[in-house]
Amino acid sequence: RKKFYDTDMVYLPLHNTLLFNGIGITPKEADLAERSLFFSMKKLGDTELTPERELWERFEKCRPQILWCIFDILSKAMQIVRSIKPLKKSRLVDAFIEMLAIGQVLGISEEELNALLQDSKRSMTEANLSDPVCKAVKEYMDQAESRKLHGPSSEVFEKIKKSYSGSAGPLPPTAAMFGKRLNILDVVLKDLGYRTLLDDTGARYNTITIIRNK
Repeated sequence: RKKFYDTDMVYLPLHNTLLFNGIGITPKEADLAERSLFFSMKKLGDTELTPERELWERFEKCRPQILWCIFDILSKAMQIVRSIKPLKKSRLVDAFIEMLAIGQVLGISEEELNALLQDSKRSMTEANLSDPVCKAVKEYMDQAESRKLHGPSSEVFEKIKKSYSGSAGPLPPTAAMFGKRLNILDVVLKDLGYRTLLDDTGARYNTITIIRNK
């Protein structure tokens, strides 16, 4: 739960399936989003609300069937995973092959899986449209006379901050934090039509360049 600017890069050597649950879309960065499938759950009505005690009682009754289904699917996928040959290799090829094996067991074709992953990437991009940094960059560059904004990070940050409406929430408090967030959102900004170049020679994100594509 630490903020992104409270710590340096953290490496976690994991190769496991993770389930994230949240009000918003959790994976906003491209690498994680490309390994994720998003599912939107319907909002419960007043008559569907359940006390936690009752929920766990119902879960315990269903647990054997749930585990049986999970283990059955994984067992079948493990038997065929080495024989899976993707028609088109994904950049994250190992994870994609494992997803293909599970999909094949569930009756999902490679074309259908690719469509699901593309939907997930679109969801990630749409979620980042509401990111304050993306919103601020878009607002400034769309109304700017020049297609290119270049200069020291502090000057670029001040120009964008002055033109920002604040509609998506507050911007990072410093130019360095703004630059770090820009770096994280690089792929998303490309999808939105902007290129970002950050030169951190000598100082962290000392120079920032933002270009609006034609």
